[in-house]
Amino acid sequence: LIIFVIVAIKTNAKTIHITDTLSWKKPYTFYITEEYCYSYLYFEGAHLQAYKEVLMPHYTRKVDLVSEHVDVSVSLENEVWEKLSTEELNFIDKDSIKDVLHIETQIGYTQKKPFLQYKFLPFRKNGNTYEKLISYHIKIVPGDNKKNIKQKSRTYASRSVLTSGSFYKIAVSKTGIHKITYSDFESLGIDLTSLNINNISIFGNGGNVLPENTNHFTYDDLNEVPIQVVDKNNNGKFDTDDYVVFYAKGIISWELKDSQYQHKINIYSSNGYYFINVDPQVGEKKRVQPVTETNISKTHDIHSFYYYDVYEKDLINPDEVSRIWFSEAFDINLSQNYSFSIPDVLENKAIDLIFSVAAKSPSSYSQFRITVNNTSNYSINIPPNSPRYSGSITKSSYSFMPNSNTININMTYSKPTNNSKGYMDYIELHAICKLKMHSNQMSFRNIDVVGAGNVAEYTFDTKGNTVTIWDVTNPHDIRKIDGRKNGNNILFKLKADSLKELIAFHGSDFYAITPIGKIANQNLHGNTTADFVIITHPDFLTYANQLADFRKSNDNMTTLVVTTQQIYNEFSSGAQDISAIRNYLKMLYDRNTVNYPNNVLLFGKPSYDFRNITKTNSNFIPNYQGTEAFFATGCLSTDDFFVKLDDGEGERNYGSMDMGLGRLPVSTKNQAQIVVQKIINYGAQKSLATSSNEVSNFADWRNVITVSADDDADGDHIVNAENIAHVVHQNFPVINIEKIYLDAYKKISTSQGQRYPDANIAMNQRVNKGTLMFTYMGHGGNNGWAHERYLKLSDIHSWTNKYALPLFYAGSCSFGAYDKTSSISPSEEMLVKSDGGGIAIISATRDSYPTSNENFGKKLHYYAFQKVNNKHRTLGQVFSDSKNESGNVEMYVMIGDPSLTLAYPKAEITTDSINGVGISSFNDTIKALSFVTIKGRVVDNNNQILNDFNGYIYPTIYDKPSKTTTLLNNPRSVAKTFLLQKNILFKGKASVKNGKFEFSFIVPKDINFEYGFGKISYYGYDNQLDANGFDSLYIGGIKDTIIDDNEGPEIKLYLNNSNFVNGGISTPNPTLIAYIQDENGVNTVGTGIGHDIVAYLDGDMSKSFILNDFFEYDENSYTSGKVSYMLNDLSTGSHTLTVRAWDVLNNMGETSIDFNVVKDEKLTLSHVLNYPNPFTTHTEFYFEHNQPNVPMLVSIQIFTISGKLVKTIEYQSSSNSLRCGPIKWNALDDFGDKLSKGVYIYRLRVKTSDNKTAEKIEKLVII
Repeated sequence: LIIFVIVAIKTNAKTIHITDTLSWKKPYTFYITEEYCYSYLYFEGAHLQAYKEVLMPHYTRKVDLVSEHVDVSVSLENEVWEKLSTEELNFIDKDSIKDVLHIETQIGYTQKKPFLQYKFLPFRKNGNTYEKLISYHIKIVPGDNKKNIKQKSRTYASRSVLTSGSFYKIAVSKTGIHKITYSDFESLGIDLTSLNINNISIFGNGGNVLPENTNHFTYDDLNEVPIQVVDKNNNGKFDTDDYVVFYAKGIISWELKDSQYQHKINIYSSNGYYFINVDPQVGEKKRVQPVTETNISKTHDIHSFYYYDVYEKDLINPDEVSRIWFSEAFDINLSQNYSFSIPDVLENKAIDLIFSVAAKSPSSYSQFRITVNNTSNYSINIPPNSPRYSGSITKSSYSFMPNSNTININMTYSKPTNNSKGYMDYIELHAICKLKMHSNQMSFRNIDVVGAGNVAEYTFDTKGNTVTIWDVTNPHDIRKIDGRKNGNNILFKLKADSLKELIAFHGSDFYAITPIGKIANQNLHGNTTADFVIITHPDFLTYANQLADFRKSNDNMTTLVVTTQQIYNEFSSGAQDISAIRNYLKMLYDRNTVNYPNNVLLFGKPSYDFRNITKTNSNFIPNYQGTEAFFATGCLSTDDFFVKLDDGEGERNYGSMDMGLGRLPVSTKNQAQIVVQKIINYGAQKSLATSSNEVSNFADWRNVITVSADDDADGDHIVNAENIAHVVHQNFPVINIEKIYLDAYKKISTSQGQRYPDANIAMNQRVNKGTLMFTYMGHGGNNGWAHERYLKLSDIHSWTNKYALPLFYAGSCSFGAYDKTSSISPSEEMLVKSDGGGIAIISATRDSYPTSNENFGKKLHYYAFQKVNNKHRTLGQVFSDSKNESGNVEMYVMIGDPSLTLAYPKAEITTDSINGVGISSFNDTIKALSFVTIKGRVVDNNNQILNDFNGYIYPTIYDKPSKTTTLLNNPRSVAKTFLLQKNILFKGKASVKNGKFEFSFIVPKDINFEYGFGKISYYGYDNQLDANGFDSLYIGGIKDTIIDDNEGPEIKLYLNNSNFVNGGISTPNPTLIAYIQDENGVNTVGTGIGHDIVAYLDGDMSKSFILNDFFEYDENSYTSGKVSYMLNDLSTGSHTLTVRAWDVLNNMGETSIDFNVVKDEKLTLSHVLNYPNPFTTHTEFYFEHNQPNVPMLVSIQIFTISGKLVKTIEYQSSSNSLRCGPIKWNALDDFGDKLSKGVYIYRLRVKTSDNKTAEKIEKLVII
């Protein structure tokens, strides 16, 4: 079989040959809920497309093309086919499979570079059997016939009309003749005392929604519209009874398709806008000009016109998705009435009614019964919705012969079940009416007479009124028709080569305008390009400028900051419209062959409610919403549209992303301030955090990514995560990969459902310790991750990773639904959390497919770490490049700053020698109990030593990867075994001097004695720069020499800091601090049974927690180090904490401390004392409290036994410790005199910054 397809493309290459094999997998089953799932056939990299209720995998491939324009033939050959199994036949739509495989081809552009995309459904019907394609060869052959498909050249104004002069904005909602009165001018603030009517001009393009397709016509900048100024006394001045009339276009347009008009409402704005100018030097001062009647003979007579009307209110969005809104719901009230008045309808011409209705009814057909003028003879049947859809929409038409100018419609919904619900979207009415003046103003047109060379003569019945007729076909070149009067009729002829739109009116009634006010001058058309464009809602302009200034100073970027309203004013005549934003970016794109913007940031939250119908004021910058009102998976909610900028792109979100893109979906100024400060803190990369409870921005979390997986879908989520991890492991081995797979942890049952508490703890600990990226594959939604509540909103709120913010990738459904009016998504929660969370989140706004999530995730992780010209991509570029090479991921958005580059270490760390042997020559095996010394250097990207690097490196020595097998917690689970390199032999800290370092350690006895490769992982920093690197070690066996050591490690325990004393008080969430020392080193491997560093409370070893990963050696030492570990939710009362550790020879040491947990709602003081006591000339006061990290004022008043106040000491404290002191006193009174010997009383009083108070009274003795 050979299929030939001829398409016009660009290439000067010779024949392109492509051979590929489709890697088919087992049918994929995805559980949406516990009860409902869907299955589909799948091969690696497949793009899924729905056929009826079946998801079918498509093969899609892009081939880059070169610059010459030629014809190309595409042929498929050497196919290998395989018969579908009986099981596989259950997952195909047989009707979509043909005898011949058909290749679809299309030419597209990505960043101005052409490509050929070919696509096919890899199945065929062969006789009575169905087969799937296994492999193929395709040949792309250039032809000789050159065809220019070069992108169209566009012309943009170099200067906006709004650049200079005074402009005043007004609003309209209807299409027709509008009147601007003296009072309107006054309310706008226009000085009327010297206004010359000849200086009045109006600019604007109306309120119709802009086209999405970049090839379709749209106005560039504001265009002047002709007006008529009514100067009652002809004095040239604008007096109180003077006014202006002009033709304006409202928010409903009518488009002619297949000989019938279809209405289109502006889904983004409830008004159209125009701009008044009264400066003599601005504009042409256009006026409506008369048109002379043509003298050529008529070919058609017109006595009637096409009339249309629509009922559509847009009040209800049932699922809070899509751009589709409904007028009414049929639930409690199942019957509703509607009425249309048709002027002078022709009785011999049918009236057409178009109904758009919907229903939610999962099991039964629904029906709307329609009665028109009391005649019940029409019904609309709506099929039941499948589990994948929450409802069904049906459009239906009904034609009837009129018997009245009034059309009364009754719609009654037949409710098949109690849970069924009906909806009415709109009713369109189409009729043919007599060409008579039926109101104060009327628009009319007639499509029957349109044709080349045609001339139509109109006979318009004025009904005795004085009527003016304008030709408004081109609203910027309006002509007044001077017809011939014949009784009550006006006759006039017009050429009918194209369709004419006309309007007749008389002066008794015009539509009113709504004055808005004066606007500032602007000139976005003067913009050329910048590295980084920020498009912000005006509320957040201050913070947008702050971010732009940071990018200029920190990253040497050129920037543009523009507001949405500025864009709307110049590109959509003042009305909100997503195409206006896209067209502004397209202008910058078209003006530059290469140096167009790299990244675009949208600064403000979107909403599916563009027009604030729900009164929640949740829409700051709209996004692209799809048209599937009841299909959560298929209904797009995305930002990609804004940067699909090549010609022919945009419609239905078609095209490739041409710029990096991200959004900060903030809705308050406080959120904006928080997020910008987080971005600045992340990008500055300077100082270390000083608090012991905070992880530094310079730390080895920058070497770590975390992949996590749900326990569902036959273990497939783990497979998804493993495949993503494999991309990083194979291509970027410097990165350490941590894995948190739910099915590898114990699942427990609680009163709230099944839970994975240990996995939840591991996730929270990893986030708080820091990780460069955190990827989750599995179920998700607006409440978090997994049915077992693995991640909850409360977890996000608890995070304290202020200086260690990850990029999150959530390969799950709806985790990034940033367009809801009633809530913010977990992704947004991560972004706006001030003291932690994420620096950016890539997540889906709607349902997504697991296989597509994996493909996208692999691209993301590859591009996140791949360098281009020795530089990493920005997040926006990572996002756009990954999307352009993935399918079924339109619903993903990037919540974050696209101009941000992840916190990759800038320099490299290399190993020079091990045990004195150069690394290139070293081939020894590192054995248990070996003493190892490693030397190395910090170098730049050219492997040149950085002699000015003076700081620290943190080496981590890993044992060989170990195998872990999942626990089959879920009945549908399949056991999965995966590798995890988690056993740490040594984690130290070494000083770096002039770029060189050295460290030593003893290999613990508890290694895996099998031979294989372990890993050296480096992280380092000085005051200005950080670095990373890796190397491998061959590890296995044990050293023969015996070390004589029978003593276990020495352990010193504290809570929060070393000021803690045994028996002291604590909050419910203290930080455990353990200083551990042993002459041969501490065992942190974790492979020996019971040889972990562990802690447990109150003697209960069954609830111990392992601290291996939280131990870190002291600087230049392998004998002493420290554990820091936060305890959570301890019960009030007395506790004993025990820590047990082993040295590398497996000798144990153990230490315990006692403490008392008190809640922190009320300030509590304990262990108030002074030492020494008694004393002579010096003592120090101490006390404990339960308010860590809270500034407090301490007052100590000293009294004689008789009650006389002799000394007051005041002290400010803001320590994170629960122990305060020393507060020193020299035994002098307030006048500096020495106090007499004896007993004194002192009162210690504490007041916190949040006005909590407490006090204690004690005695002291001076001797």
